Amino acid sequence: VTSGTAGVAVTAGTSSGSGGAAGGVAGAGGTAGSASAGGSPVVFDGGAIAAVSLTYDDGLDPHLAIVQPALEAVGLRGTFFLSNFEGVEHDWALPSVAMPLEELLPRHLAWQAAGKKGHEIAGHTVNHPCNDPNKAPNYKLTNYTQDRMAKELDESIARMARLGATPPLTFAYPCASDKVGIGPAGEDYSPLVAARFFAARVSVDGIADPSSVDLLHVPQLDTGGKTGDELKKMVDDAIAAKGWLVL
Repeated sequence: VTSGTAGVAVTAGTSSGSGGAAGGVAGAGGTAGSASAGGSPVVFDGGAIAAVSLTYDDGLDPHLAIVQPALEAVGLRGTFFLSNFEGVEHDWALPSVAMPLEELLPRHLAWQAAGKKGHEIAGHTVNHPCNDPNKAPNYKLTNYTQDRMAKELDESIARMARLGATPPLTFAYPCASDKVGIGPAGEDYSPLVAARFFAARVSVDGIADPSSVDLLHVPQLDTGGKTGDELKKMVDDAIAAKGWLVL
């Protein structure tokens, strides 16, 4: 995907309001909304017929060292869903909010700078709960209650604020938790997400229809293991569908 792709808005924004994985498609071109939820249909920047959002999970150091410079070199910006992991309080993408506040590390300052350059800083929980068998005890999705998840989402927003992120914010569900839920019974926690974020990327595969997309359930397509030609075909398919492709 290049910034010169005809008819395609390659979208990203800042957490301070222009959107990103779910909001940057509106930008100056129109008003973001969800037709299925009674809002206005999504409108792409500059009247483009299709859009591509480039998203990256977990706040990895290569995102700072490799991905962002590569995007910036061709005039693009990305959406970065930041999280830490169990046992990591401060030495990862999300700084601690425990008092007294620890000084921001060079990694945190780099994420601050990324936001100022137009990359979107977005939510992905703090501890990245997952039902993977290798996940530490007490940090699986089945260990979470609604109250625990609510507190963790609030904490993630507070941590992102230290990086300069401000509402409206977007979110990506970790480990397909939009499908599997939390707690032993797999409870839906999307109302907690809806109360805190204006849009969310889910684990459902697909290209979004801008006339009907629910911004709190935006589908995506996985790029793992794909060749350049396969990635280009995804964009071509989005153009043909006049859709919104979230990668």
